[in-house]
Amino acid sequence: MDIPTKCFAIVIGSGPNGLYALSKLQETYPNEEVYAIDKGEVLNNFYDYPNVRFHSTIKELGFDNYKYSKHEDDYKPDTLDMIDYYLSFKEAKNIKIYENVEMKNISKNTDNSYNVTVLVNTRTININSKNIILATGLYENPVYLGIQGEKTNPKISHYCYDYDDVDENIIVVGSGNSAADYIIKSLPNNKINWIIRNSDKTFPRIGDIIREKLDFVLNKYSSNLTIYYNSIIIDSFSDKLYFKSDDNENLIEFDKCYLFTGFKINEKFYKKMGFPFVKGCFKYTRFSMETDFQNVYVFGALSC
Repeated sequence: MDIPTKCFAIVIGSGPNGLYALSKLQETYPNEEVYAIDKGEVLNNFYDYPNVRFHSTIKELGFDNYKYSKHEDDYKPDTLDMIDYYLSFKEAKNIKIYENVEMKNISKNTDNSYNVTVLVNTRTININSKNIILATGLYENPVYLGIQGEKTNPKISHYCYDYDDVDENIIVVGSGNSAADYIIKSLPNNKINWIIRNSDKTFPRIGDIIREKLDFVLNKYSSNLTIYYNSIIIDSFSDKLYFKSDDNENLIEFDKCYLFTGFKINEKFYKKMGFPFVKGCFKYTRFSMETDFQNVYVFGALSC
């Protein structure tokens, strides 16, 4: 199917945020050409997630303009359930998405429309659009610490795909929901050293629902866990991590090291197009989510 080269609005990205944004555009402008593109397939990054049970209900994770009949509102889904939910939503809303279309550049025309340059296989195509919604997400851009082996050592990862570690010495870096999720699922079967940058022992970045489960696991399996607060990661050496905690130097051996340090926008990519940034985030108007480029909006994780 050939992609239209002129449209009223284009959504870049077809994860959950992109699907929702496009559904709203189709409802609001039913007579206009609106569609989404994705450099991979729909829900591209979702297929890399481990199949874990979410702490929120399907109603809380779902959309306000769609009623899903397979589960009750208070059901807590797993990853496969949510993939089915979002794909069902796509079909129900008859959402138009062009897959394997990679956005390479955005440039403004004299009539205030935009040229969106995309790559389709080996072909470069220019799409003229009056409005653009950027909903590409962050999952492919982890925050790197700059330590040895961070990108090459198979024992070090910014992601956890399976939660199948057993009888191993694990290092977990980070104090957000991803770190808490891993510890909840893995502490019963492993020895974990949890390294946290700050000194706040209330874990303010962890949601209430997850915190309740975390407290239970920490109390029950406390002998399997050592927590280091006020920590600074210095370097790694093959299977050892060197860091300071409360001014004490530590060198700890690990079988696996998970760096749950978060994700960031690919600033370099967007700055080449002229988008201004403030402290690592797009500069945009809070109410409308419009960037400094008129009629170009950020949505979802990009609106940090």
